[in-house]
This record gives sequence, structure tokens and C-alpha cells, in this order.
Amino acid sequence: MKKQFKIILVTVPFIFVSILGIMIIGKIEEKNEALGRISVLPPFQFQSISSDQYYSDWDLPQGKMVFIFHVNSTCDFCQYEAMQVAKNLDSFRGNTLVFVSSEEKEDILVFAKEFGLWNRPHVVFLQDDSLNFPDIFGLRTIPGSIVYDKDRKLLARFNGAVKAEKLLELIE
Repeated sequence: MKKQFKIILVTVPFIFVSILGIMIIGKIEEKNEALGRISVLPPFQFQSISSDQYYSDWDLPQGKMVFIFHVNSTCDFCQYEAMQVAKNLDSFRGNTLVFVSSEEKEDILVFAKEFGLWNRPHVVFLQDDSLNFPDIFGLRTIPGSIVYDKDRKLLARFNGAVKAEKLLELIE
């Protein structure tokens, strides 16, 4: 009986640690695969909130940096980030800012207007009506931000809110 107890005492933690290790390795591989997939701006297509048209990576102006923000209007951190961007909007001029949310168009529009980001020439608001953003960009947090250079190569990826100053440091 004592021998069986010792075997169980050794085997159970070993199995637990093995399963945990496999899960960690799987997450690391998933993250590396996502980083490889987004190292260049991936193809995407989201619903424009200003029309019934879809907006894709092909609609982005060429030769400009692209700042992509994954937001939700009820998220305090998203609101803070939008406020930071709005305060520094002139410094982002010459680049494209894309805000993507899975909320209803009306909620996204209220968010955009609240922070003075609606109808700005270099700011786009899109609805992820198919919930594809996390799979396309490998970014599952809200807020989350991804920055691409003028050649559409990944410059930075942020999980959580990021200050505008940090984003502005990336401008070429």
C-alpha cells in the first residue's frame, strides 16, 4: 500500500507538470506563429461604420505608417488611449489611424465623436462584425495596438493601453 502511494505521489505531479509544460509550449508556438503572420500587414476586411462598404488593407493609403487600435467603447483603458491619441492628433498627421471594435456601429460612432476622432482625414473607424480581429492580428487584448511602418512591416505590438508619446516615438 505504501509503495502504491509513493508511486501515485510521484506520478501525479509529474503528469501535472508535463501537461503544464505542453500547454506553455503550445502558447509560445501560437504566439510565435502569430508574430510571423503579422510581421507584414496581413490582409483584413472590416465593415466601415460610415457606410455599408467593407474597408480592407487595400484601402489604406500607400507610403504611410498604420496605427491599428483594437478598442471597446466601454473600456476605461480604451477611452484613455483614445483621449491620448486625440490630444496628439496633429502629431499623427501623415499617418493612418485605424480603430477596430466588435461593437454595434452606433456605439463605435458615439465613441469616435466623444473623443473628437470622427470625420478626421487620417482616422478610420471599423466594425469587426465577424469577430476576426484576434485571429488576423494575433492580438486578443482590448485595448491592443499594432504599428506598421510605411512599408507595412511590423514596428510594434502593444497589449493594453499605450501612451501617445510611446506611439509618437515610432513615427519615421
